[in-house]
Amino acid sequence: MYLSRKITSLIILVVLVAFTTSCSNDNEVLEQQNPQSQISDALKQKIVSNSNNREDHDMFNNQVNWYRNLDQSSSYCGVEAALLAYELFDANNNSLNIIDIAVWAIESGLTIDDVANEIEQMAIAEFGEGVQIIFVASLLIKPIDDASFEVAEITNYATFADFFDDCQSPDVTFEVIEGSDFDFIVPEGDSVEFPDVSVPCVSLDFPLSIVVADANDISQTFEISVNEDEFLAYLQGDILNTVFINFVYPVSLMTNDGTQLFANNEEELEIAFDENCTD
Repeated sequence: MYLSRKITSLIILVVLVAFTTSCSNDNEVLEQQNPQSQISDALKQKIVSNSNNREDHDMFNNQVNWYRNLDQSSSYCGVEAALLAYELFDANNNSLNIIDIAVWAIESGLTIDDVANEIEQMAIAEFGEGVQIIFVASLLIKPIDDASFEVAEITNYATFADFFDDCQSPDVTFEVIEGSDFDFIVPEGDSVEFPDVSVPCVSLDFPLSIVVADANDISQTFEISVNEDEFLAYLQGDILNTVFINFVYPVSLMTNDGTQLFANNEEELEIAFDENCTD
């Protein structure tokens, strides 16, 4: 009877051990079947932050440099003259406390870009390289005839880009002014809001090659080429049933001054994204 109980207990022990081992192996298989990214969460966060910061700076630069693309007379949305109030800033975005007014007329044969370049050159001669000119307010003028005009005020630096993008803006309303004896007064502009984060020193060069995996089959990994939006979606796990695994090295990077760099591994990517532009 005692021997029988020992045999029974032994059988139960063997079954329990076998079951435990089986569960352990199953867990290992499950873990193996869940492909993981081979770059750290810290690097992922740096890449996302870098992209967001650069996007903020690109948006700001497009707003303050709106006149760079207005080379043809047809692109001025019918505006034939403007009084443009501008403010000067140093390379560190500090106001130089100088606000002045430039006059532009289509009849001069100059573009607004030409006028801005002339102002910039004079400012550089006085204050040195790095000075920034930002148009902060304006009167836009559309002549109707010799004695009447349509006039609109702009009081925010970002409104220029909004209006000249498609010739309309909720913040720009033209009113008819009649008569030949009246004064044009430029309104006071709002303060300039610079991005509150530093401009990234380097950025990934797109299109970019990456390795991704089928989330349901770890053996199904493949290499794809992506643009920035697609890459961020893969990086942040926004692509259904697909896992971002790694970059295809070397990874091409572009610095602020247009220099191309290459990172051969994750450590070199970390160093590149930590770089200080002033170093």
